[in-house]
Amino acid sequence: MAKTINPNVEIFATIQGARKVFDKKDSPCDLLFHGGNYFVDTTKEHEEKCIISWPNLYTLVDRK
Repeated sequence: MAKTINPNVEIFATIQGARKVFDKKDSPCDLLFHGGNYFVDTTKEHEEKCIISWPNLYTLVDRK
């Protein structure tokens, strides 16, 4: 796991690592995929501009 420039987003090389962290989160978050990496995003403010850009950049794997 590594942090990205956004402190609310963690990056993982495998789905297993990302899923383990995602499943432990108590707060709303998204599990995303892009470019061979998985991301756990706990921002959940979901500014409209972010949601609009996601389909072009990320695949939503899971949400809670």
